[in-house]
Amino acid sequence: MSDAGAGGDDDEVIHDAPNFIRVYKSGRVERFLRIDFAPPSTDAATGVSSRDVVVVPGDGVSARIYLPATPASGYGRRLPVLVFFHGGGFCLGSAFDAATHGHANRLAARAGVIVVSVEYRLAPERPVPALYDDAWAALQWVASHAAGEGKEPWLTAHADFGRVHVGGESAGANIAHHAAMRAGAEELGHGVKVNSLVLIHPYFLGGDGDGYSESDEMGMALLRELIRLWPVVCPGTSGCDDPWINPMADGAPSLAMLGCCRALIYIGGKDAMRGRGRLYCEKLRECGWRGEVEIWEADGQGHGFHLLWPTCTQAEAQLRVIADARKIDVELLHGRLIVHKLSNRHPQKYYCIVHPPTYGNLITVLSIDGGGIRGIIPAVVLTFLESELQKLDGEEARIADYFDVIAGTSTGGLVTAMLAAPNKKRRPLFAAKDIKAFYMNHAPKIFPQLRGPLGRMMRIFRSMSGPSYDGKHLHEVVREKLGSTRLHQTLTNVVIPTFDIKRLQPTIFSSYEVKKKKNNNTMDALLSDICISTSAAPTYLPAHFFRTEDCHGNIKEFNLIDGGVAANNPALVAIGEVSKQIFKKNPDFFPIKPMDYGRFLVISLGTGSPKIEAKYNAQKAKSWGVLDWLLVGGSTPLVDIFTQASADMVDIHIAAVFKVLHSEQNYLRIQDDTLEGTLASVDVATRDNLEKLANVGEMLLNKPVSRANLETGQMVPACDDSEITNGEALKRSAMQRDNRNKDVARCCMEQVPGLKLSSCVLVALLFVSSHVVRHGEARRLTAGVAAPASKGGAEEEAPQYASARGGQPAAAAGGSVTAASKMASTDGRPTSPGHSPGIGNKATGNVR
Repeated sequence: MSDAGAGGDDDEVIHDAPNFIRVYKSGRVERFLRIDFAPPSTDAATGVSSRDVVVVPGDGVSARIYLPATPASGYGRRLPVLVFFHGGGFCLGSAFDAATHGHANRLAARAGVIVVSVEYRLAPERPVPALYDDAWAALQWVASHAAGEGKEPWLTAHADFGRVHVGGESAGANIAHHAAMRAGAEELGHGVKVNSLVLIHPYFLGGDGDGYSESDEMGMALLRELIRLWPVVCPGTSGCDDPWINPMADGAPSLAMLGCCRALIYIGGKDAMRGRGRLYCEKLRECGWRGEVEIWEADGQGHGFHLLWPTCTQAEAQLRVIADARKIDVELLHGRLIVHKLSNRHPQKYYCIVHPPTYGNLITVLSIDGGGIRGIIPAVVLTFLESELQKLDGEEARIADYFDVIAGTSTGGLVTAMLAAPNKKRRPLFAAKDIKAFYMNHAPKIFPQLRGPLGRMMRIFRSMSGPSYDGKHLHEVVREKLGSTRLHQTLTNVVIPTFDIKRLQPTIFSSYEVKKKKNNNTMDALLSDICISTSAAPTYLPAHFFRTEDCHGNIKEFNLIDGGVAANNPALVAIGEVSKQIFKKNPDFFPIKPMDYGRFLVISLGTGSPKIEAKYNAQKAKSWGVLDWLLVGGSTPLVDIFTQASADMVDIHIAAVFKVLHSEQNYLRIQDDTLEGTLASVDVATRDNLEKLANVGEMLLNKPVSRANLETGQMVPACDDSEITNGEALKRSAMQRDNRNKDVARCCMEQVPGLKLSSCVLVALLFVSSHVVRHGEARRLTAGVAAPASKGGAEEEAPQYASARGGQPAAAAGGSVTAASKMASTDGRPTSPGHSPGIGNKATGNVR
């Protein structure tokens, strides 16, 4: 068809790209792809409404906006915005075409986003790079609504301008890339940043042919046509190594200037340009860009398949991936999706993995109290939980696969190390079921019992001259089991509190801190030293001294005792450590705002406590002296009281905070506060007493779900869960997890021989949405964050992205442009359950 009037030289062809366009000397352009116009409407299938708007009056830049049927979920909730560019080789296609219109409808519905599909002006009438200004104008037009200057009511009423994303398909993906690059060099205005970049089958070429992939005849024919088309849409180009079409070329602006914090590349397994997408991913990783990149491949599919067959399983899967690149819906995939992620250790290899949940939904915290031999109680609870997971995910499922951080104090610190320390196969050193046996076998040797009146006298005498127990067996068995394992080597993050008696302050061993600079951190101690230290309860076991040395020869000395002195219940310490990472803008937590407790799922396991008013009372204690406070009744009242007070205060505080924030279902405390006699002791390590304590754990599973009474501090049945036991709550939640995630992980493993990957999916305890978790070594290969860009990289090359209009940035209607800015580091996603954590609303759940 003819798009321009004929002239005197109407029949002379100056550019001919068969199947795309033909350009005549007169300026007439003949396009061979008919636009099947679809009017804006309310889509019957998705409920998404659409309308057309003018972006730049008089310039011919317009857009179609898509608003999901439910624009907001809850008071004050707003929707992310995805500015999207259609494909067509820069010279074909339209935002108003029926195929593009249908895709935008489905994307808006699936991701829960406002889609702004831009009708940019086409080449060769509007050649590359001038058409990139249309894209920038559209972005600025969206940003102008953040300050109330825009006139589009759907944006002013429903858009969350803290979550603006840019994406496109084919040539539109190329346009989206350059828009994101420009966003790294210029400000959009009104404080708006680009959060994520979504590239679907990106149109990137290369002069040396590097990155082109074998394809079927149709795929290779399309590639040849696109190579021939490039000089037509970009007159005066230097060829396929022109930075506009090859952003990886020598001399192209550094990808480190990419103005977003996350990039998703989706390629087809039969797309001849899929190798270019992979190369783009590799270059992003190598260049120093401070963001996280993922690449997904649809096996057996070609370029633009989602428009040709929009209802096929792979097209549906692509929508799911875009909406939530960290969560896989297996029912749609049927084993045909290959997931690739670059490895920092092996940059030329791709690994099939499931993304760690710190990038996704709830941050999952497991906390285990201190309590000496009573550590066998949470061990029994963990055995039950792990057995339920194994019924669903296989015998190799382990507790560490499901929690972003495990915190433990004293005996809880020892359990933490057992769960998180790696064996030679990079799997947890202990299964949960083995921990009870550890206590049964070693507790009697750690706390040898002196029986009868003479034994009690000897204990009193020994306590006056030193700790009740020498700790030798504890030290030996801990060093034997943990060997040379250091803090940075744990399979999941751990937090273990201790107390430094020389400095009179807590010392928190956090793997979050040491894993960043493991060779240059004096806190990266042996896990055995940490466990010995946190278990060194005053009067019971000796204080522990050790030194560490970093790679520069810096030495740090530690003089430590039981962490229960500061935090017998370490749940709040764990939450604090994660919060520190959020404040420090750790990319693992970039969707999460500081103090957003609604993004935490906390499971806190107590070790039992004495029955109220059963062990001590004021009538007896009012006459106690120092010796009585240390030794009365065969126990240590002073230690019992301050450790229990610490644990209860933490429980009451967390329960209150979660209740105020309407997140009660995200906090579970499993604790028995009715222990009497020897069950309440921390060191009566007879076999009979240990068995009774194990029975306490079994009975806890059959007790109702309880919460701390904020007035009395006692555990009382939760009013809304009075008929649900702790065990039933765990089991029911495990059964409700998304089994489909497990299946896709398994099918991915089958497609990448030799790579072991967990099929585990997080048990969303207490009826919270599930999410995908890491598995041993695979988790360590997910880091996609590169070092900061050096000066002279992104900032020096920014002028490439000045507007073609006299070097001035394109201004949107009512918008403004200010000084250059850095890229965004957060995207502020909401936390409403049931939504995905990609560019759309999130649930959680890293997302760890």
